[in-house]
Amino acid sequence: MKKLAIAISALAFAGAASSAFSSDDGRFYVGGSTGFYKFDNDRNTSNTRTLGAQLGYQFNDNWAIESSYASDNGKLEPNGELEAYGLSLIRSWGSDWRWHLIMGVAHFNLDVQGVNGNDNSEEVQAGFGLSRFVTNNIELRGDLRLGYSFDDDDTDGIGTLSMNYYFGGNEPAKATPAPMPAPRPVVMPEPVAEPVAPVVKQEPAAPVTIERHYLFKFDSDKVQPSYEADLQEAASFIRDNDGTAVLEGHTDSMGAESYNNALSERRAEAVKSKLVGYGADGAVISTSGAGASKPAASNNTAEGRAANRRVEATITFTPEQ
Repeated sequence: MKKLAIAISALAFAGAASSAFSSDDGRFYVGGSTGFYKFDNDRNTSNTRTLGAQLGYQFNDNWAIESSYASDNGKLEPNGELEAYGLSLIRSWGSDWRWHLIMGVAHFNLDVQGVNGNDNSEEVQAGFGLSRFVTNNIELRGDLRLGYSFDDDDTDGIGTLSMNYYFGGNEPAKATPAPMPAPRPVVMPEPVAEPVAPVVKQEPAAPVTIERHYLFKFDSDKVQPSYEADLQEAASFIRDNDGTAVLEGHTDSMGAESYNNALSERRAEAVKSKLVGYGADGAVISTSGAGASKPAASNNTAEGRAANRRVEATITFTPEQ
């Protein structure tokens, strides 16, 4: 039966690895857990507490697959031991606090000396839980499950608290910057057909305001190379036309509020540094960070969070006559 458990874990890992090549939003995670097992009375053994580990792959914001192992290190009574291997599919909803449903299968090695001997059994499991990301990569999760063994007609209850670490993150699609609008043309007055042409006073050109969005990768304050040409052109309008710029940084809702506020400020400063590097005067460029407080799209989808990881730039200048 241990071979079956090893096969279950290998299947979970292989499925996750193959998905990594077909999903741009996916990422691996590992974690540790503590659990409580309440066994069916027919198993003739005590309830027990376990420590365990899990390896998972998150396909996108809503679906994940996870393999797990748990052991009570010989705490079963009388004089027994539990080992549990599992494979689960997890469906999640929400943004900050996330509900999830769990469906899966498990294999138990119940070694209870003098009662059942070595009671190996498989069961199907289903349950629900709640999770929250405390940083951009660390998740706390709790869930409750019921398991049913068709072979033994036993029903078990399992409660688990877990901490998971997620590797990498989602990357927004590279955006092609829209072209900067051309300065408003100056309309010259028609000449007056008189012996001596009058002096015509030319009206000053009206100010031009341009709004730009610069997207960032997950948990990053590095300006993407695809924006370099756009930033160079924006800096020239500020430099050559006595312009000003207001930069406001933003994040998605993943992670703690204090972390996101600081990250949004660093993103705004990163864009300012690029503009100054291309010749704009830093004194006329203001920056601020709004964290996750002003989303441009829903934080419940990968696409929405990618749109929210941004710096909004408002550039104002008066074209030369």
